[in-house]
Amino acid sequence: MPDYTLITEPHQVADVAERFVAKAQWLAIDTESNILFVYQPRVCLIQMNVEGVLLVFDTMALMQADPLALEPLRPYLEDGQRLIFAHGAANDVSTFKRDFDISLNGLFDTQRAAQLAGLAHTNYGAVVESLLSVSLSKDYTHYNWGLRPIELEPLRYALEDVVYLPQVGHMLRARVQELGVEEELAAVNRMLMAMPSHPRRLDDLALVHSIRGTGNLDPVQLGVMGALFLWRDAKAREFDRPCGSVISNERLVKIARALDPNVPPRPTSNVRTVRRKCLEPQPPPNQEEGEEEDGGEEAEEDEEEEAPPAPPEQQGR
Repeated sequence: MPDYTLITEPHQVADVAERFVAKAQWLAIDTESNILFVYQPRVCLIQMNVEGVLLVFDTMALMQADPLALEPLRPYLEDGQRLIFAHGAANDVSTFKRDFDISLNGLFDTQRAAQLAGLAHTNYGAVVESLLSVSLSKDYTHYNWGLRPIELEPLRYALEDVVYLPQVGHMLRARVQELGVEEELAAVNRMLMAMPSHPRRLDDLALVHSIRGTGNLDPVQLGVMGALFLWRDAKAREFDRPCGSVISNERLVKIARALDPNVPPRPTSNVRTVRRKCLEPQPPPNQEEGEEEDGGEEAEEDEEEEAPPAPPEQQGR
């Protein structure tokens, strides 16, 4: 386990910002969130490698103590005076803006650089293995980063994301220069830095059209799908669970195809199945962070679910 500093109190943020970040010419950054376990996710950890100094910011503890706890970092992350390595930076950029209202300027996305450099596989583990011959653990890919206290092994896993990132970044930077594609990468990095925060509006009916299978629904079925979608969102919000853990997108589409909107839903107050599914411990999801939420076990056929509300007026595409 490399040496690191765990930052849990606001006064520590100001200290490391002045001692390390302000003087650095480069840093590597990564975030961990609880997206697979709650209705509205948030950043739970920020890992930084500041010219070899490893910092872990416990943002849950920091934001609870002071919603502006990360402000001392703002000038050094936004001034563009230092190179900021991030892998698959779109998520980090948008979540920093969403949760902390901080922009990441001076960005160098190592995943985009790996693509331009011609690497066959560009996920972080594959890039590290290809360039450094280091095989990274995948044991905590679906870990709940909102759990406290933070255990040692998950913390080791999180640190690996920034331990190797600077070396990877410098190697890819040299390769991009050799290939003469610096301007292409610079354009991509500028686009990423300009990304909006994209706050998650899970109850936006426009999202229905992005669900696989809805393109084959007729207008009436699409109306049913909209009602089911909002019903699921209300249940997920009530129990603070991801929507996909209440009922999967695939099953929503199947129900929308099968339901007759002209038959009123059976009145029932039995919500045992949904309540049990929301309160019981969930197995690790089989998806990477940021992928479409489409998980969750189907409800048992011999138990009743609360009926969804009647569908809205017939909708077009």
